[in-house]
Amino acid sequence: MTDGQSRPEILKPTNAETPERSDDPLAIHVSTGMRRASGVRLGSVQVSEWNDDRLIPAKLELDPARHYAVTAPADVIVEELSRPLGQTIRRGEPLLEMSSSQLTTLRGGLSRQQLLTKKAKRSVEWHREIEKRVNEIIEKIEATSEMPSRDWLPPPSVQTADYGAKILSAYAKYWAATQMSQISERAINSGVMAEKAMIERTTDREGARAILRGAIEQSRFDIQQAILAAESDLAAAEGSLQSIQSDMRRYLGMKKWDEALASKPMNALLPDRFIHYSPGDGIVLERYFANGERASTGELVVLVADIASLWCVGDLRQRDWDLLQLNAGDAIEAEIVGLESLGRIPAKIEMVGGTVQSATGSIRLTASIANQELRFRPGMIARLILTRHKRGIVVPTGAVFTNDSKDYLVRQDSEEEFRLIPILVGRRQQATVEITEGAEAGWTILVDGVFQIASQAFLEKE
Repeated sequence: MTDGQSRPEILKPTNAETPERSDDPLAIHVSTGMRRASGVRLGSVQVSEWNDDRLIPAKLELDPARHYAVTAPADVIVEELSRPLGQTIRRGEPLLEMSSSQLTTLRGGLSRQQLLTKKAKRSVEWHREIEKRVNEIIEKIEATSEMPSRDWLPPPSVQTADYGAKILSAYAKYWAATQMSQISERAINSGVMAEKAMIERTTDREGARAILRGAIEQSRFDIQQAILAAESDLAAAEGSLQSIQSDMRRYLGMKKWDEALASKPMNALLPDRFIHYSPGDGIVLERYFANGERASTGELVVLVADIASLWCVGDLRQRDWDLLQLNAGDAIEAEIVGLESLGRIPAKIEMVGGTVQSATGSIRLTASIANQELRFRPGMIARLILTRHKRGIVVPTGAVFTNDSKDYLVRQDSEEEFRLIPILVGRRQQATVEITEGAEAGWTILVDGVFQIASQAFLEKE
């Protein structure tokens, strides 16, 4: 006896058949003859390792990064679908022809803004070339000695506009004043000119030098300001052009501006018609308007999707929240309802939701599966299979007896003495049951005939 007390017999047969009552509600006395008659078989409580499979109901959905919803860029008329439903299409291939009166205005604005942008670019290039040439003149002037060269003149074809002309004019005056100063100095040395005249010539030369320096600095400042103004005009023109190009991209379905693609509808005979190109690779999955129907701005017209990879989206209920330690990138498995013959499909965790959904009280679990053979379709019902390696106490399934929503084991304490042991069960496998509380490894228990023995004991107690 484990508790050191004697137990009254519950099933002690009189004349090998009639049991006697006992006050111990858990003790059971089973004679050898009754054990034979009930088909009793003994087993043991064991520690075992197993894979615990959790099945999470799920549904196949499109991968958001691999499907493209083509919406009406304006109030349009759907003219014709370039590719039939179910056919593959590549990014940039013609998908749909539509017409809109707004496109005519947009085309004219695009052409005009392209010309304005070209004009602004030329203005910037012109002023930068002037700056380059003027700097060459300034460098040559600043490289001269105190006595400017008489023979130096800039090439007559130099592009300098008014900025270089002002510098050259000031330089010429400085050169003349320098020459007069030299002549005066020789005249003083020969006694022909008074010293006062020499001072005046020297003053004129220094004044001409200051004027030249001022002309250089003013030209530098003016040309920098002119360049900034030209660049500002260019930036404004380019911004307006990009805005119009963005509108055109929406019409044509281009991910980025492609001048070659954009030029095709610009040359169309019908100015209000345009071709919308496929925004990605995939198949033409759905169309929502027939030829000639009108679609309003933003309405879904065609769905293009790459279903070579699909999302399998399930909900983790509260009973499965112990699986929240899953991380993006973890490998799991999935199976498709109705296609179980294909076996389990490798899957990869993409994300585990961060909040509980108020409507269902669950957390969203998303995995991706490969679908290169296109066997699966969005909307199919699936199961996510989360396998966890576990180690614990298990007993055969037949060893667990349930009465009044409580579970028991029948433990053998001696040859004819048994005891009902209350237990808590965990995961139920096909042939075994996990015992989370109430049992110890090594116990000898009933594994067959449990129902007959235990149920009769409860009936006797009642």
